[in-house]
Amino acid sequence: MRVGRTLALLSATGFSLKAIFVKLAYAAGGAQADAVTVLAIRMLLSFPAFVWLAWWAGRGKGTLSLRDWGYLFSLAFLGYYLSSLFDFMGLRYVSAGLERLILFVYPSMVLLMESVWRKKPLSGPIWGAIAVCYAGLVMAFWHDLSHVPNGTAVWIGAGWVFLATLTYSAYFFGMMHGMVRIGATRMAGYSGAMACGLVAGHFLAARPHTWMATLANLPGAVWGWGAAMALCSTVVPIWLAALAVERLGSGKTAATGMIGPALTIALGWVILGEPFSLLQLAGLGLVLFGVSRMK
Repeated sequence: MRVGRTLALLSATGFSLKAIFVKLAYAAGGAQADAVTVLAIRMLLSFPAFVWLAWWAGRGKGTLSLRDWGYLFSLAFLGYYLSSLFDFMGLRYVSAGLERLILFVYPSMVLLMESVWRKKPLSGPIWGAIAVCYAGLVMAFWHDLSHVPNGTAVWIGAGWVFLATLTYSAYFFGMMHGMVRIGATRMAGYSGAMACGLVAGHFLAARPHTWMATLANLPGAVWGWGAAMALCSTVVPIWLAALAVERLGSGKTAATGMIGPALTIALGWVILGEPFSLLQLAGLGLVLFGVSRMK
């Protein structure tokens, strides 16, 4: 039990660092390091590990059908490609803390999708938990608005991150319905590897003649933060989360992961110098409470 909790905590910490690494990469690269470029570096460096993860999880298991491959491609497109792209675009404008809180409300969207899919209305307590959650988001959003000279940028960034949350929720909802057949870790490995190809294709299409020069001229610090992102905030946390689920189950692993937004806000304050306020703290508390009641 103790090992499982440690694994879950390390996984949550790794995921919490992602926004910090993205912000640091943007600061190191300036105009050269746009969302597509930084995301391409992350996925390029993650690709070998995703392939290994898929192989490791698939040992001794049956081959995948054509339908399974189509399903994995859909997950890759929604989760690791679209959601990551929207998220990276949003981080250009909003604080790491607000980004993490917006992403953290994905359980509410998954519940709504499940309700529509099963044609089963949500209960009153669940609606109350969702309302509390979004009230906390409004507080965190207001905190960001009150600490920047250009409120329009916060609206734009929050919009991109909300789209990231929506597409990630669709990915998570789809993943729930294929996890037993394929396996969570193998699914993450294959869909992650496919998403690397999608991101690479996007990067090449955006810079058909200058992609090599763009990568070669990036400051070394951008590559360093990209490597940290790939290792510490992508592949290793996914692997640790899978190991934690094996020992604790999905419920307790998810509960440990609730420390994520608090970690991101604290790290954003310490490392990035992002402003901190009681309003943001209150918003964090409401979001965490609301998510904890969505059962």
